[in-house]
Amino acid sequence: STWLKDIMRERFASPAEVLVTPVDRELFHQVEGARSNDALRVLMLHHDYAWKGVREGLEAVAAVKVRHPEVLLVGFGVTRPREALPYDQFLENLPQKLLAMLYSRCPIYLCPSWDEGLGMPPMEAMACGAALVTFDNGGCRDYATDGETALVAPRRDVAALAQALERLVTDAALRERLARQGQAFVTLRFDWDRATETLEGILAGA
Repeated sequence: STWLKDIMRERFASPAEVLVTPVDRELFHQVEGARSNDALRVLMLHHDYAWKGVREGLEAVAAVKVRHPEVLLVGFGVTRPREALPYDQFLENLPQKLLAMLYSRCPIYLCPSWDEGLGMPPMEAMACGAALVTFDNGGCRDYATDGETALVAPRRDVAALAQALERLVTDAALRERLARQGQAFVTLRFDWDRATETLEGILAGA
């Protein structure tokens, strides 16, 4: 990501190339008919590492649920949480071929990570038509532009994250616009053919 390139330059005085990993569009695409009108689902990746921000994400969702109890929090991850957490639904170790269905079913994707080198799950969710709300975690800056392709809250500012999430919950037009623009950005801006050509050029130049 550009963020990591800047870190390499600022901290280590070392130049670096940026090659954003594209989303595999054969795997991650909007699945027609996956979304239902029975509930407004917010999807969040679960991980035991503190910097993945699960605690902050849960706090933000809890704050929104005070005024919007109809919101359902859907969690997913390789393993179930070690303790009881307030997910309304949790999907454990879902096969990769079913992830597009899950992403497509949830109109909002919440990424509360403090830091990310890039962050592929948010990009995958965007490619499947979900609107993204995220902390400014560094890596997301290559695809999450506040008000254009996502809503972005300052790093670890739970109140701001909850406010951004509530905006997407209450404003369907905004949610749909960000989902549409985010999907177009991640599927058109980052392309495997261009990425491989760029990598070949970098290697040839070395």
